[in-house]
Amino acid sequence: MAGYGLRRLLVDENGIAKEILSFRKRKSIQTDRVILIPGPKNEIKIVNRIYDLFIDNNVPEFIIAERLNEQNIPAENGTLWTRAKIHQILTNEKYIGNNIYNKTSSKLKSRLVKNPKHEWVRCDKAYKPIISKKKYNKAQEIIQLRSIHLTNEVLLEKLKQKLESNGNYQALSLMKMIQALHLLFIEPDLVVF
Repeated sequence: MAGYGLRRLLVDENGIAKEILSFRKRKSIQTDRVILIPGPKNEIKIVNRIYDLFIDNNVPEFIIAERLNEQNIPAENGTLWTRAKIHQILTNEKYIGNNIYNKTSSKLKSRLVKNPKHEWVRCDKAYKPIISKKKYNKAQEIIQLRSIHLTNEVLLEKLKQKLESNGNYQALSLMKMIQALHLLFIEPDLVVF
């Protein structure tokens, strides 16, 4: 699959366009190549809207998927939007025109294995991007910041600071719940039933 907002174009050995390949259609001549090209304008607008909602409005992936489904905007091949489909659009470099090969590999009758980054084969600026690199990088930054994992102690300290600054009842409830979990899993000998 090309990806939402993109299409697969079959070109001959001289780079002359032959046809846009439909879903699951493959090239049949060994010298032909398949390249990605921007898809329909309405899909490109949706991809940009996904980035704008995520970057400018702080809308999480699952909410973006819900909104697109509520508006009856079909995902690729007429399917429903999911959090994973939105996340894939936000994290795949093909939307900025880069092609990356050898991310995974598998031997016969064995599982698919993720290859280390140093084994990936990159082709930057392989085709016309539909998202600016600036937008893409901003989305990656947000995703990275969201992925920071805090220890229980650091999380408790941050919650205490939040509680002290504005007396938030929800912060207090959450803090009590985390303290209880901390006791159960970190110091189970102190818990009395």
